[in-house]
Amino acid sequence: MPDDANISEQRLNGCIESAAFWATHLNLYADSMYALADKYAITTSLISVVTGLGAWGTIAASTKWWGQAVVGVMAFAAAAVGVIPKVRGYGECALKAAPLSTEYGTVLGVLEDALSELHSGHQNAQTHSREAIAAFNAVKEKKDALKPFPGELAKELEEKRKSLPVKVP
Repeated sequence: MPDDANISEQRLNGCIESAAFWATHLNLYADSMYALADKYAITTSLISVVTGLGAWGTIAASTKWWGQAVVGVMAFAAAAVGVIPKVRGYGECALKAAPLSTEYGTVLGVLEDALSELHSGHQNAQTHSREAIAAFNAVKEKKDALKPFPGELAKELEEKRKSLPVKVP
């Protein structure tokens, strides 16, 4: 966008709506990523315990092939379940998503101030609006880089926007 282009009230309102949504929802998303990573860690530990006990019992009681196969499959399952949260990035995503909620909250205030300045005809309203939009876009860029991306939340926001009445100027 050229530096001399005016920022519209509609654009600020869209950014305000988005910032408010993500400020309230990203903490929950981070919590769900932490919980998912924890579930995998607990499952891995439980499978490992069962495998260890199974291996001990199998070795002590018998050398039959099926017992050894079951222990081998369980050991493989523990390794597979243990690697899923790392490969999917659940823990790392949670660490990155949690502070974004606060950043969206901060930028929400800046956007609302810029909108207020636009309404009041403040002489620096356009400059402050551009700065607010730039701050919003910087936080949005971080959110858009989250892996896994909060796609369900993005769909929820889109559905919310579709359900709002369209304002005709």
